[in-house]
Amino acid sequence: MDSGARRSFGFFLHGHLPWVLPHGRWPHGAEWLCEATLETYLPLVRSLQRLREKGVTGGVTLGVSPVLAEQLAAPVFAGMLAKYLDDRIRTSHEEAAAFHRKGETRFAELAEVWERRHRDSRRFFFDELGGDMIGALRDLQEGGTLELATCAATHAYLPLLGRDESITVQLELARRVHERHFGAPPSGLWLPEAAYRPAGPWRGAGSAEDDRVRTGLEEFLARAGLRYFTVDSGLLVGGSGGGSTSARFRDRPDVRREAHRARAPHPEPLAPLDSRSPYWVAGRGEGSPAVQFFTRDPSTASQVWSGERGYPGDPAYLEFHKKSEGGGHRYWKVSGSGVDLGDKEEYVPDDAVDRVADHADHFCRLVCDRLAGSAEGSILVAPYDAELFGHWWHEGVSWLEAVLEGLHAEPHLGLTTLGDHAREFPPTEVVALPEGSWGEGGHDYVWNNPAVAWTWQLIYPSEEAVWDLWRAARDSDRAEA
Repeated sequence: MDSGARRSFGFFLHGHLPWVLPHGRWPHGAEWLCEATLETYLPLVRSLQRLREKGVTGGVTLGVSPVLAEQLAAPVFAGMLAKYLDDRIRTSHEEAAAFHRKGETRFAELAEVWERRHRDSRRFFFDELGGDMIGALRDLQEGGTLELATCAATHAYLPLLGRDESITVQLELARRVHERHFGAPPSGLWLPEAAYRPAGPWRGAGSAEDDRVRTGLEEFLARAGLRYFTVDSGLLVGGSGGGSTSARFRDRPDVRREAHRARAPHPEPLAPLDSRSPYWVAGRGEGSPAVQFFTRDPSTASQVWSGERGYPGDPAYLEFHKKSEGGGHRYWKVSGSGVDLGDKEEYVPDDAVDRVADHADHFCRLVCDRLAGSAEGSILVAPYDAELFGHWWHEGVSWLEAVLEGLHAEPHLGLTTLGDHAREFPPTEVVALPEGSWGEGGHDYVWNNPAVAWTWQLIYPSEEAVWDLWRAARDSDRAEA
């Protein structure tokens, strides 16, 4: 890499779970939240603490949705997690004893590994973190190790909501919840499903176009004090990004490029749009743009999210789908592409550790190659669902830690958070984005198709009912005053 230019890298992880606390334990109750905490959030906090001790800071922006934050902060959560961990410890101990009785020594040793890890996780959460996951994340942010971003209040699919007021409330509540839990307002937002819409004629789910003109999402973000979001590469450069490439989705709007109003016009011809560059979002207003976007890097994305072609599908890694009948513990490895669950081989932790190191080195090389020769202020952004790491991909958090440590050692590459990069390297160009998401085909299809049309027939009347209640409450307050 050139020594005279500064290039950066940052993960953007999206933490979110539906509200599960009042829905029992399993399958859609508190166990879901406890499992994600045990397998993703506790290991992630611990890894970031280790990195901080080594002087490795930045490189992670973690979006914590308001729904997730409220659940992690709920008074009942710690007790639920304690019961869950006690159950994990008990069942792994029982399975180790059963394996020993049957002479299956290697499986017994693996069960003992799980028992030790669960005991250590319990000690870490309650003794070291004081049972306060929110406080641990806040501490990491205050120390500059990571940045915390937010998401829409209920993870609503914003482009298809029927009322602009609903979008305003989604973002305003998100800002308030975030500030209450983490002590500072967020500067960035993970758009649910990376779904963006520009200003333009309204077309709701299953509805005909009417005379209303929608407001672009960037205007709502600006009003809420939010300064950045991310999009899939398909919105910037066309195509379908990380989603389907089937022919039915290839007819998509073009991206328009404009010079920043505060700068002299660019010489012709303009260089191609670059996913390594941040851009201002073009809106309807005449003033200077206030919201910028980062783009998911397409060249590295599939290395992580693809179970078939990416790292998580390596034969040495822990198989997610096969669990023991009694305790629900995992003892088997992926073993290979297409291997039937009944034919999975025994998991060997040391083999997986070696593959983590290899895959982290490979990813670091990809990042450096992708940024080589790029302009000053370029950034490679890697957005992923947080629960991919540790939960779906057991070794994923260890891989994250190894990647961050490896890239920290690169002399001409900086680890950064998206908020820090936005402040240090503000965009110089404005781009008008089309509507789209990171779902199938890059548009709204996953959330607006004949199979799910019935949901919008419930959502839109419910949305109106909420605003009817709001108006009634407002009028009642005025009458009493």
